[in-house]
Amino acid sequence: MTSNDPHARPVPPTGDDGRPAALPLIPAASEPPPGLGADESNAAPDSRETRDRARRPDRAPDLDDGPALHEIHEARDVHDIHEIREIHDDARPAPRRASAPFMRSHPLHLVSLGFGTGLAPFAPGLVGSLFGWLSFVALAPHLSPARWLVLIAAGFALGLVATHYTARALGGGQPRAIVWDQILATWIVMLLVTPASFGQQLTAFVLLRLVLRLRPPPMRRFDRRFDPRVDHRLKAGFGIMIDDLVAAFLTLLAIATWHAVFSTPG
Repeated sequence: MTSNDPHARPVPPTGDDGRPAALPLIPAASEPPPGLGADESNAAPDSRETRDRARRPDRAPDLDDGPALHEIHEARDVHDIHEIREIHDDARPAPRRASAPFMRSHPLHLVSLGFGTGLAPFAPGLVGSLFGWLSFVALAPHLSPARWLVLIAAGFALGLVATHYTARALGGGQPRAIVWDQILATWIVMLLVTPASFGQQLTAFVLLRLVLRLRPPPMRRFDRRFDPRVDHRLKAGFGIMIDDLVAAFLTLLAIATWHAVFSTPG
């Protein structure tokens, strides 16, 4: 039964039992992807944009959270990522410079900088070694060889921590202002040539400085082997301390060889 009223609601068809009959399924029209209009859904994709999307990495490289992180995610290719890295690397703050306020800021800095001798405006290593020699002369009358060995062992252990801490605070590597390792090397040489006259101590001091200056192949090998920039499992303090111990050993070896070859028996 149909109604002639144009405003009447359509009545769904019913079956023989008076219940509404099931409507036939009509396939729904395919909807365009979100963000595209009806006339854009069938358009060919832009070839340049397609290439850019293909070149864009699905995941940005590992990077510490920082100002470049969002730029890395927005980069379209590897070339853009390298440019962003270079820009932000150049923007990093320069390494700190050793100074008197810096030395006083922490007791470990005081030790690493040789109680201020590492702040010398010229040749801080030489000044640190001179301090090591003079301090040995001042302490020698009050310390037995056994106590010297204990002091040197404790100084080495302290130096591992102090020089590592100070080197990191100054930007890494082996800053010239760190001279505790050279003070300790001077103590070792002076202890093992004692008893010695002033001239003999001076000769040992000059020879040690020459070895530290020339850095013969054994020292260079230790530098490469224990460089924390090459092997990140190593601490900077160990690399700083070990090469000066090698220098002290080479100095003592040269002195012992000289005495064995040129000393007269009797």
